[in-house]
Amino acid sequence: MQVYWWGILGLIGWAYLLNALLYVASRGNLWVIIAGWLFFNLLNIADLAGWTSGWEFLRNVAGPFISGSNPALTAGGMVAAVILRKLQKTGKEKSFYMWMAVLAVVSLAYGFGLRPEWGISKIQATPAWVGICSGMGFALFGLLYFIADKKGKTNWANVIRPAGTATLTAYLLPYFIYPVRSIWGLVLPIALRTGFIGILKSLIFALLVVLLTGWLEKHKIKLKL
Repeated sequence: MQVYWWGILGLIGWAYLLNALLYVASRGNLWVIIAGWLFFNLLNIADLAGWTSGWEFLRNVAGPFISGSNPALTAGGMVAAVILRKLQKTGKEKSFYMWMAVLAVVSLAYGFGLRPEWGISKIQATPAWVGICSGMGFALFGLLYFIADKKGKTNWANVIRPAGTATLTAYLLPYFIYPVRSIWGLVLPIALRTGFIGILKSLIFALLVVLLTGWLEKHKIKLKL
């Protein structure tokens, strides 16, 4: 047996571990956490630029960290959470939305600014993908905090609730759906797989997977760790 690839869940786990250690070591110091977030983003650029190609020892020891992409995304969430907690303690919670707006704009500018260099690719974990996703994350965090936590409006999210209550089931369902599609030889026209229509198709597919997850959960079919 040997280590081959951690898989996305493994990579997420390592990113959580690295950021948890950063948080504990810094005792939740906001500026240290921001520095960590910036470092992971720079590491992501270095990896795509090929500057880390000679770090074979580090790749063998800490391979999940070298790309910097997953740790950067996780650190961004930690930055938002620590800012919120500190503003709540100082009675300046109203400025939280301004912080999220600024971070969202900066991250989106960073992401779209680097788009011409490596493109937007989740598979390749490009800096543009990390930056754009981080920007959307900051914006949505501020918006959802206002809607759900401050206004108490949560019923609208019931339709996607299974994605949170049976996450592993929702994650693995496509791995059953895709083989069935291949066996039946189902292939969508290129027009339904590209551009705005392709994005809309992906959103509909994701929603259907979540609804199927909810149906399975209702019938007590749910994967657990």
